[in-house]
Amino acid sequence: INDSKSTNISSTLVALDSAERLYGDKKVHLICGGVSKGQNFKNFLEGIKTLKKVYLFGKDASFIKKNINTVVEVILVSDLFEAMEKAKYRSSDGDIILLSPACSSSDMYLNFQERGREFTKLAGF
Repeated sequence: INDSKSTNISSTLVALDSAERLYGDKKVHLICGGVSKGQNFKNFLEGIKTLKKVYLFGKDASFIKKNINTVVEVILVSDLFEAMEKAKYRSSDGDIILLSPACSSSDMYLNFQERGREFTKLAGF
């Protein structure tokens, strides 16, 4: 699911809530990261049941990983391509790969549309 437009924590949490209602627990491989814009990631993924794995990329990936509180595996990757490759490899039938970055794309892309187009291309659409 291409939710590249989610450039803040609140919008990503809405996407995760939606995914949980639609697909259930332990179904989402979340790809996020970029420029965090000073957001507080401490409680970002706490209690989110739909997550299976989290893939972080971009300028603030290490900062986000240090600050989030989640029980699922968090994997640092170098870019969106690597995130997609790892998510595809680790996903099972019925799983969802969700690009909902919670961050700005300005570290690697011109805008969220360009990031979304790359995701769509990598997803094979």
